[in-house]
Amino acid sequence: MTQQDGETVDQFIARLRKQAENCNFNDPDADIRDQVIDKCRTQVLRRKLLGKENLTLTKVQEVARAMEAVDLQAKQMGEQREEQLSVHKVVQKSPSKSSKQPNKKSGKGRCYRCGQEGPYWPR
Repeated sequence: MTQQDGETVDQFIARLRKQAENCNFNDPDADIRDQVIDKCRTQVLRRKLLGKENLTLTKVQEVARAMEAVDLQAKQMGEQREEQLSVHKVVQKSPSKSSKQPNKKSGKGRCYRCGQEGPYWPR
């Protein structure tokens, strides 16, 4: 029995518990823990669980829930980022001829520092 696509680890453990009722396990929690480690969907979770010492079924559930929550949050953040990118658009306007920008050929216009009209000193 393996974890199905879209199935949480808690749902997978519930299926394993129901199946374990038909077996004569001495320690059902240990056997279920081993099955979760062996048959979980993600390689990342499996590696993380194998790196832990004194691993219990409760600890497996805690680690798996945390990873599932992180994956869900990361997915939602990615979706929000895509929405933001599609909503915000930068439009560059060309300067209008009626604006009071200095005439670079004549050297006359408004000073960019003080705003007075007169000789223009380029930046």
